[in-house]
Amino acid sequence: MITDHISATGMIGNIKKNSHGKYKVKIDLGGLYNISTIHYTPYTPSIIQPEYIYKLYYWDQEWKLFDEQKGNKNFLVFKYVPSGTIYRVRNETNKKQKNMQRIFSYKNGYLKWL
Repeated sequence: MITDHISATGMIGNIKKNSHGKYKVKIDLGGLYNISTIHYTPYTPSIIQPEYIYKLYYWDQEWKLFDEQKGNKNFLVFKYVPSGTIYRVRNETNKKQKNMQRIFSYKNGYLKWL
């Protein structure tokens, strides 16, 4: 995925083995650029299930539980969340998704994956 660090925008593509059995990714940026860092984040589909409980944590010298709510199939809305920190949402009900969480920040209406 190539991202501009705004919300969840990005490019998702297939990675295939070459004739030598190695994986390679080709990305045409339209010019020559110096790349200083590459981060790899695997794609995980976000499906909010109505039967699951989701907990929002925020960082304040340690992960602190802010609130929890049941899913509604579309999205989660937590109100009056502490600002100026980082967050994570954890699905406590589904064992497969329990550790599938990404840390993010939220500022001025934009979510930024970290």
